[in-house]
Amino acid sequence: MKSMTRKMLVAAVLAAFIVAALPISSAHAADQADPPTPPRGGRLAERRLEFTWRRQQRIYAGVGRMLDRSQTTVDAMQTRVDRLADEGRDVTAVQAALSGFEAALRNAHQIYEGARGLINSHQGFDAAGQVVGLDQARETAEAMGDRLREIREAMAGTLRAVQEAFRDFREANPPPSTAS
Repeated sequence: MKSMTRKMLVAAVLAAFIVAALPISSAHAADQADPPTPPRGGRLAERRLEFTWRRQQRIYAGVGRMLDRSQTTVDAMQTRVDRLADEGRDVTAVQAALSGFEAALRNAHQIYEGARGLINSHQGFDAAGQVVGLDQARETAEAMGDRLREIREAMAGTLRAVQEAFRDFREANPPPSTAS
């Protein structure tokens, strides 16, 4: 009896799997009066480009704020290096790293100013950032991406090099301990 129940249960489960694999609805051909569906790349590609353009504009604005603040940061670091040099300490490694950082900032600033033309002309996009010409918008977004990559490559870890130079300087020149 158990064997017969088990066989029936296995057969029922197998039948359920077969029925589940069958299509439930049938496909219908579109009528000639139905409007054609737009190609998948159309609006989806435009939305992606609009998102990318907004993101690039935010990054560009952030880079601008960083470049605006950078001169204050460089001046503060240079003041500290000058003070340490006046105390007679060897600051050549720190000064070299700081000089490299300043040169990278100048280079990045030039690239940033060159990208301003892309932002201002926004070819392929309207003033609200909506795509008006897919091919032009794609080219503009690619060009802006290239400029942002160039800025990142121009900086190429120079701030980290300055930080490491200051850290190495502190390790080599610990503050005098106050013995009581």
